[in-house]
Amino acid sequence: MKAAGIIVWATMLAVTSLAGTAALADDGAAAAATDTAALAAGGNAGIGLPDIDADTYFDGAEGGTFGKKVSKLLGHSNRVAVAGFRVVFITEADASASVRPSYLPGRDTTGAHASIHVSVDGVDNATRQAITDRAYANLLAALKAAGREVVPASELQPLFARLELTPSSVDAPYSKSAYGRTGVAFSPSGMPMWWWSALDGWGNLGAFGQHNMRTVPEFSKDLNAYVISPTFVVDFAQLSSSGNHSGLAANSAEVGVSLRIAVTDMITGLVRADEVKGGLTASGDDAYIRLTKPFTTDLSFADLAETESRKTTGFMALMTGSSKSKSTQVATTDDARYSAAANATLDQATGALARFFQQHAP
Repeated sequence: MKAAGIIVWATMLAVTSLAGTAALADDGAAAAATDTAALAAGGNAGIGLPDIDADTYFDGAEGGTFGKKVSKLLGHSNRVAVAGFRVVFITEADASASVRPSYLPGRDTTGAHASIHVSVDGVDNATRQAITDRAYANLLAALKAAGREVVPASELQPLFARLELTPSSVDAPYSKSAYGRTGVAFSPSGMPMWWWSALDGWGNLGAFGQHNMRTVPEFSKDLNAYVISPTFVVDFAQLSSSGNHSGLAANSAEVGVSLRIAVTDMITGLVRADEVKGGLTASGDDAYIRLTKPFTTDLSFADLAETESRKTTGFMALMTGSSKSKSTQVATTDDARYSAAANATLDQATGALARFFQQHAP
């Protein structure tokens, strides 16, 4: 009987950053967080709009997938209210691969299973909060640079009193595991955390949790503005897997990890309501905007090391019918290096979102 193989690999991946994003992060840790109103008035004056075609990075439609393209909706008003904002920082991730045993005359193989767990260590929650505050301020500044009228933070307060809010703080941030990853989420200082609907998979709302999505349209009507509430996901590692196969089709189970900071996901609802019935937009625009490809940076931010490795191979694999391997790895960073890389990718993502609004201005 032939034993199926296991391969676990780890590399430091240098990913070329996307063109047109000249401003990168400050070298040190970001400044201490201030309240939302101060952030809205501030912003990073050095951030300009990236020279890209934002349509290649964002997509969406009315009704989620089947309606009119979201790009066709953005010219109906110039006012934009960023009524919510979240950054999900991935802290742990898992990947696995397997090969099932096969039994054919002259070609019997054992099975194989490989798994990897990777986490990031060395960055504290105060740093994550500061990164979030900076990204929010930059988005507001970029939207203004794009020619949009941004609704002041003071006008957002009535909405927060109507929403179902999610408890979260710097000391005890909201956390969730999804898509093989675990992340902690932060909203800007002074802005409560809330989730739009179940379409944002990092939120805490189920399919029937529609209170917030039915609250936003009336608020949009009152403001005569688009309301958005984006979630940006900042990942630190790219995991790979050879998948699950029969021993007839593969002879090894392979998993691996490459370090990189990237904004891998972004989603926001988009509502501009002229008429509201039953909490839903009866006349106006109601859609979602999604990121279609990641924003990355080539900044080195961490050192990867394996802290634990378990293997079942050879005779034991033949006895049990399967070889197994589990690798636990840690990416060790510090606040300054992590901030520089995370800020670099969020600068790109927030600038590109504003560019998307600029390309489809009234």
